[in-house]
Amino acid sequence: MAASSNVPPESISKVVHSADGTPIYAEALGDPSKPALVFIHGFVVSLICFDDIFSDPKWREAVYLIRYDTRGHGRSGKPDAAEAYESRRMSEDYMAVTAAFGVTKAFIVGWSMGGSFAADVCAHPGPDVLHGIVFMDCVPFCQPAVVMGITTPALGALVPGLLTTDDVALFSRTILEFIESCAYDKTRMSYRTRAALLGDSILQPPAVRNAAFTRTTDPAPFLKAGATLPLLFLHGREDEHLVAERVLEVIQPSFGERLEVHILEGVGHGPFIDAPEKTRELVLDFVKRVVGNV
Repeated sequence: MAASSNVPPESISKVVHSADGTPIYAEALGDPSKPALVFIHGFVVSLICFDDIFSDPKWREAVYLIRYDTRGHGRSGKPDAAEAYESRRMSEDYMAVTAAFGVTKAFIVGWSMGGSFAADVCAHPGPDVLHGIVFMDCVPFCQPAVVMGITTPALGALVPGLLTTDDVALFSRTILEFIESCAYDKTRMSYRTRAALLGDSILQPPAVRNAAFTRTTDPAPFLKAGATLPLLFLHGREDEHLVAERVLEVIQPSFGERLEVHILEGVGHGPFIDAPEKTRELVLDFVKRVVGNV
């Protein structure tokens, strides 16, 4: 099936079914013999946020690109029960996607809340299915106290509007500010991408938005995996959502020398938006050092 996103026609799209039957929309592009990178988007948006990466020939010549809409987002299923967003379900979605494209071991490349899926996978089935992890301005795992401790006051002020279930005007104002704040240089986010991401938010019912935002993860398996699993940490100095130093306080003791840190000046919450070439260089260099043959 040809993909319907703004990517080359040779990309492949599939709707796979997770263990509980939830349909998960996914796309892949490139040479399956190369190292696989699974891109996982953040809260309320969809895989569309990675269009520029998937349309960049330097990415697809080097690695096998996979991305999917996490449950509750984009073109994937949107169950509204809170238990549908438990950690095991998130991992089952990831495993269903990688199996559908014949991948047994990959790098997770998470953006924002998408980074928390690495903790889900480390818990179920375990870190052996991963070569490594790439965090792009990420929430490391979903624990309310941790999440609130690493967020900026600006993002904290947006949370009530993002989670409202009955104030349409408040949500409309807040979601626009939320999407706009993902880029430091507002001109780097195209009108098409901005409109698409805003459209994604309208597809998500309020109950689903709340369930996806408030889910919890057991951090212990992820932190334990830091003893052997390499992690690339990319973070924009001007991030309006997350404070890099606070995220590092959470993960650095566990990952130690396996943690590679880059704080990017003049970059906001989306390094692949504000600094696409630098982001590509750092990620591909990391992949090459971990598995070679890139």
